[in-house]
Amino acid sequence: MSKNDPLLFREAVEWQQEATNCHEVPDTAADRYVRINVGGALFQTTIATLTKHDTMLRAMFSGRMQVVTDSNGWVLIDRSGRHFGVILDFLRDGFVPLPDCRVEVEQILAEARYYLVQVSPTYETRYFCARTGLPALFCA
Repeated sequence: MSKNDPLLFREAVEWQQEATNCHEVPDTAADRYVRINVGGALFQTTIATLTKHDTMLRAMFSGRMQVVTDSNGWVLIDRSGRHFGVILDFLRDGFVPLPDCRVEVEQILAEARYYLVQVSPTYETRYFCARTGLPALFCA
């Protein structure tokens, strides 16, 4: 840029002043949203949620595993998406209420095992008590 071209010089100075006054929100990797397609079900969440616990999802989204994406940038996971939202809620909150349906609970626990989510023994115990009809005192 030459100071000999006053218009170009003035625009450069204005741009620099504008850039100085602009306060960017830092875009850390953890705050970034990622789009995930799990068996056709679409989810959006943050890298922070996916890497919060030591799971397969942490390995995938921390760079330890290769991820497959489609042409639109959606990360593809070849798995049923039916209970993936429950897995995400568990990663966010550390707890999710289990449904009353035995089949659904078994499916959720299978998904948790697949994603290497550490399920509290309390979950397994409560489920076993409900399934067998034993009083809670025998399931402690």
